[in-house]
Amino acid sequence: MAALYRNVRQGHTCAQRAQPIQATLGDVPTAYKPVLWTRELVMQVLGRDLQPVSGEDQPWQATGVNRRPSIIEAGDLYIASAEKGEDKLRQQVPQMFRQGAVAAIVAGPTPAVQGWSPLYRVADSKAAMSKLGAYARARTKATVVGVTGSVGKTGVKDALLHVLSQSRPTFANYRNANCGWGLPETLSNLPADVGYAIFEMGMLGPGSVGPKSERVEPHVALITALAPAHMGYHGSMDSIAETKAEIVAGMKSGGTFVVPRDTQWFSILENKAKSSPQVGRVLTFGEHESADVRMLEAEIGATFSIVTADLLGRRVKFEIGLGGRHWVSNGLAIVATVLALDADVDVALGALRGLTPSFRRGERFRALIANTKKVVEIIDDTWNANPISVAAALEQLRMLRLAPRARRVVYLGDMLELGPEERQMHESLLDTIEQAAVDVVHTVGTLTRTLHEKLPSKIQGTHYPNAGAAAKAVPDALSDGDLVLVKGSNGIDMWRIVHALVPQRRFARSVPPHWSLADERSVRH
Repeated sequence: MAALYRNVRQGHTCAQRAQPIQATLGDVPTAYKPVLWTRELVMQVLGRDLQPVSGEDQPWQATGVNRRPSIIEAGDLYIASAEKGEDKLRQQVPQMFRQGAVAAIVAGPTPAVQGWSPLYRVADSKAAMSKLGAYARARTKATVVGVTGSVGKTGVKDALLHVLSQSRPTFANYRNANCGWGLPETLSNLPADVGYAIFEMGMLGPGSVGPKSERVEPHVALITALAPAHMGYHGSMDSIAETKAEIVAGMKSGGTFVVPRDTQWFSILENKAKSSPQVGRVLTFGEHESADVRMLEAEIGATFSIVTADLLGRRVKFEIGLGGRHWVSNGLAIVATVLALDADVDVALGALRGLTPSFRRGERFRALIANTKKVVEIIDDTWNANPISVAAALEQLRMLRLAPRARRVVYLGDMLELGPEERQMHESLLDTIEQAAVDVVHTVGTLTRTLHEKLPSKIQGTHYPNAGAAAKAVPDALSDGDLVLVKGSNGIDMWRIVHALVPQRRFARSVPPHWSLADERSVRH
């Protein structure tokens, strides 16, 4: 039987929509910050690499490890992410202590200054953090999940955090800290006594995922999807599939490999599992008739979807609190991972209803444009972009209801790291844009220039050389009631356009899941 899709009219209330099957939320564990590190333990782990500068005898204990001055919290151990000059240290380190850091570790020559205490020096701060991360991974009792994929990995990681934390205390990496410094920093923050730990792993070129897996040592490894992201580092999609499959390299013996059954590169993933003795079983998800977690029917909405699926022979119906066809696939991946963990499936199915967008991945805001009476609805999808994710964002834009006399407006930035066919891939978005019932398309960057020139005149907006130029013009370019999608690769800084409309993000009015400006105005009038 083929899987069935039905579009659902956005704007219905919870009571009007179909309810999930008997899937109730468990008690949500109380949030807490355990002590992760003490002075004695850090000195034990780092040994002679750690040289006291000041406050050697001062006791301390840390509830976090952080390398980013902008988000230091009370109780953090601050580890500088690069060698700092003396002038920079004199500015930055005291500020870290004022923000609540309990100790600081920096690289390179470090002057002892009164008030900088306790302060330590290492030759290589990244190596020091990696040692802390390795120790934390070895001591934890958590069942560990590794997540990678060309699209969806951060959203799925955040969704797994939400779902699994309904049953047991769960840890996950901050935003998309999945490469370079991000993974050792995340590992160093791993508590000893959580039930589950989720680690997102990013990919660049061949051989880039395996070493991360060997650090994380997952019990369950999930690939969300395969798409031409980071193609600039690969010669083919086969190479991308093979690199993503490296996630099993560090898997614990007898672990479970969760993979998309519908992908045309499934045989590569299957062969990797067969050739890896540590893989105990493979669980598949998708629409394919042989998928272990198989979608049978889906009612797709802009802000939610209702899915009927077969879970290893059990027919279930559940709601996902995020809209678009891509979130149906993500939901199946999450359920398959829950099965792989032998966690409570009914609790997980109920929790899927409460999902919210991840940071800069489809977040929606209601914005009053400064010094005007214009109110617009913004979709911030500025963290990353490739042809698959752009198509998904445009599909969601099309399904959202539009206020009377309002427009669907798109700001589309370059999609980076797509390889030698990058310009053709940008031009290929033309059909997708036209199908999305868009009224105006503004383009930003270098690679979107040709796409801009080929847009039909009735929807062709302005081409901007960079996001800064677009941000300056955006208040005047929008009309009252507009529904605005901002999308592009992170390296293009498309966030600047959102920031021009929502300057104080922390205090911005993020909209309820099923709100729309169209509904607000229909109620008002």
